[in-house]
Amino acid sequence: MSCIVYMYKFRFIEKRVRIDKLLLRQVLTDIKNYNNFKWNDLSKILKIPERSIRNDWIKKGNTVPLSLFKKLLKHHPNLNYKTLKRENKIRLLDPFWGQRIGNKSRIEHKIKLPDINSKNFAEFYGIMLGDGCIYSNLSGLCITCNRTTDESYLKDYVAKLAYSLFNIKPKIYISKRYNAIRCVLYSKKISKFLINLGFPRGKKISGNLKIPNKFFNNKELISSCIRGLADTDGTICRHPHTKVMISISVLSKSLLKSLINAFDSLNIQAGHYNKGINIYGKEKAHIYFKTVGSSNIKHISKFKEFITSGRMWDRFETETFLSNINSLKSINLPYYGPVV
Repeated sequence: MSCIVYMYKFRFIEKRVRIDKLLLRQVLTDIKNYNNFKWNDLSKILKIPERSIRNDWIKKGNTVPLSLFKKLLKHHPNLNYKTLKRENKIRLLDPFWGQRIGNKSRIEHKIKLPDINSKNFAEFYGIMLGDGCIYSNLSGLCITCNRTTDESYLKDYVAKLAYSLFNIKPKIYISKRYNAIRCVLYSKKISKFLINLGFPRGKKISGNLKIPNKFFNNKELISSCIRGLADTDGTICRHPHTKVMISISVLSKSLLKSLINAFDSLNIQAGHYNKGINIYGKEKAHIYFKTVGSSNIKHISKFKEFITSGRMWDRFETETFLSNINSLKSINLPYYGPVV
């Protein structure tokens, strides 16, 4: 298949060759001397301005369009493209690599780091504890939720919360293969910021996952952090004996221990086992919503229905409600207070 190269005012839209500045200078000099060229002769052969050779390549050592680099080497007495590539003396870069680096730099410059003692940040940290992760290469972080039940929560609340904290808009991705929706923030600055607070990189289960110790100095921060965790990894469902149960799934032993301490500090009675926390009954659920609350429309609506009718929606009723966009828009988020 032929390779089409577009050029506009000597701007080549193709892969670029990154080569050591001194080696590039030597290659150009060898070609000039071996062929008795002047720089103007070489510019005519390559059909580019002479200043590009003298200033951009020899003086600055800029990258060279791949097609021009291969054309250059045809005039060299002993070097060829395959040899240079095999010996790792050159590296290929994608088109617009410089612009992408520039864009990332501008994005990083816009980022602000939030006050770690703010309720909004504590809630965001709880969300990360539940469904978030930091990429192993620190390129960013991702919050993954169930598309059917949490799309509105992720798009209308979590994304806006992240923007208010870090001053950059997250990317929203909807999986075509799985019933999942992702909210992604691409930033090493934010990743390192969270890691410095104790959040592990890569797989959370292998890290020392827990609620930051600083949050325990303020009950509002503890409440906010639990809210974020419960809104992502929690559920409200009916129970055969107590009628209602709030359950938070926790697989990390360190996080479970931290969460138990958090509930104790808020004087909320909660049972626990090796995979999470359970709160049983209408009275205790009331105390939970009064103290912790929720920002997830799914949890708010299910508990409101229970208070109103005395019954809890099943899965089908919940999903039917969440699929109704007009109903979603009728409820203001976030919701922090008790449901009465």
